[in-house]
Amino acid sequence: MSLLFITDFDGTVTLKDTVEEMVIHFAKGDWKSVNRLWEERKLDTEETARRVFAMFDADEKDIIQFLDKVEVDPHFAFFAEEVETYKDSLYIVSDGYDYLISYLLEREGLKRIPFYANRMKIEGRKFFMKSGMPKADCGLCGTCKRKVMSCLKKPGQKLVFIGDGYSDICAAGYADIVFAKDYLLDYCIEHKINCLGYQNFADILAWYQSEKKLMGGDNQKDVE
Repeated sequence: MSLLFITDFDGTVTLKDTVEEMVIHFAKGDWKSVNRLWEERKLDTEETARRVFAMFDADEKDIIQFLDKVEVDPHFAFFAEEVETYKDSLYIVSDGYDYLISYLLEREGLKRIPFYANRMKIEGRKFFMKSGMPKADCGLCGTCKRKVMSCLKKPGQKLVFIGDGYSDICAAGYADIVFAKDYLLDYCIEHKINCLGYQNFADILAWYQSEKKLMGGDNQKDVE
């Protein structure tokens, strides 16, 4: 059986939530109140971005300088290589921004990894966001992880979801296996969603290698 890995990006592939850190750096206003409304599902992702971006004091050069300091989980590249070796599938699906993800993946030599995310555009010192496709039926998330998962999963595949935050709670209920930490872990425990806790991709890599050995047969690595 092949595995399909769907992973969140901000706070999952990156060590900290890249969007939140960007807002902390550049928003000059009460962005916390806006974010709280988003967490309470009273604002959708698009409206949240519109309100927070209106507070931004930055340009593209500032964003690039910020991104150059963002840390990626050092085990993620090894995990991605292992997925390729076993000929399984890996996608990043994020309710964050394509600009940030594209820049960081290219920096880390991981541009080959496909991703779905909302679109962020910078014009001078103005920032804009458009929802990724497909958008959620509930109208809240800009990029619906559950919809993307259903489109990507092939018959016979086992879907493994990896996440940490608020935008991951819907997707967690539709995966065969869930790796969760931080808010998502608490949510899964409270709502009795089966999950595996993790700290970083070293934990997921160890599980993956063990799982493939148990599967055996055609799921073993190719031998040159």
